[in-house]
Amino acid sequence: MRAFSTDTAAFRLPHAAGRYMGWLPAAAMCADGRTACATLTVAVGGDSASARWPLTVNTLDLTFPTVVVLNDDTAHTGTTDSLTPGRAVPHGTYNWFFPTGTEATLSGRWNDQVRLQLSRDAVAWVNADEVVPLSAGTPPSGGVVGSVRLSPGPKSVILRVPLPARLPIQVTEHDRALTLRIYGGASDINWMQYGGTDPLVRRMSYAQPASDEVTITVDLTRRVWGYRARYDGRDLLLEIRRPPEIAPDHPLRGRTIVLDPGHPPLGATGPTGLWEPVATLAVALKAKRLLEGAGATVFLTRTSPRCTMPTYWSPFMPMPCPTA
Repeated sequence: MRAFSTDTAAFRLPHAAGRYMGWLPAAAMCADGRTACATLTVAVGGDSASARWPLTVNTLDLTFPTVVVLNDDTAHTGTTDSLTPGRAVPHGTYNWFFPTGTEATLSGRWNDQVRLQLSRDAVAWVNADEVVPLSAGTPPSGGVVGSVRLSPGPKSVILRVPLPARLPIQVTEHDRALTLRIYGGASDINWMQYGGTDPLVRRMSYAQPASDEVTITVDLTRRVWGYRARYDGRDLLLEIRRPPEIAPDHPLRGRTIVLDPGHPPLGATGPTGLWEPVATLAVALKAKRLLEGAGATVFLTRTSPRCTMPTYWSPFMPMPCPTA
């Protein structure tokens, strides 16, 4: 796909050497280190060089698939946010945030990325070091999604969804609604118990868009302010924050704001030699002064251009860099 192109059919690229991928349904390759091993050959003009690729290729057992549990803190550091990000392609942008303890079926691997089969038609890629295989013979998770209940609280309202296992989920945010998608489930939601009238919730509804996917939508009377999904046993809890009361004449007074000025060591360098993390930090420091002048309490995830941030960070995690 070419950026800014309006007619992709006009492009006919010639066949060229490159990298290709295919599936070979066979026994394990290169098992003895000599037979049926993959070989990498590089050719320039009449010269070529070959080397055996240090890779063992095996077939994937789909008859008895491997069931895994997700855990972003396998080292037991206690400094993670208990969420494993999922991607539609290896190393792509984030589309899912799976709570720790989520169970799923492994359907493939590409280097340090593992593919999860969320449902019949949906897959997600996650970091291999956040996947823990369960015992051989563990059946794939799935089953019936039961009736749900809302529990109002002073700072939030909690949607409790009873599940047969810790199934993969996805939360989609709208202006005044949240949609919870549960993979591997079939709806038997006879009741949606509101737990009393709550001014934040306008209505709830559910649907079965696929045979093994259930959606629950919570329509709100105000804009979405924040939410968090986690498991309590096998029950899924979706906590929806109540928006704070904001003074019209001083909307930022009393608010706490976190600014994240980019993620070194990555970043582009401009034609003048300006490094992107330096520019983003300068903008964040200026924004910090403006927000503080309006009465807000402001934190920066870093105050040094060379501070290395993790690939992803959330306010539930400790500050990885010193703050001013």
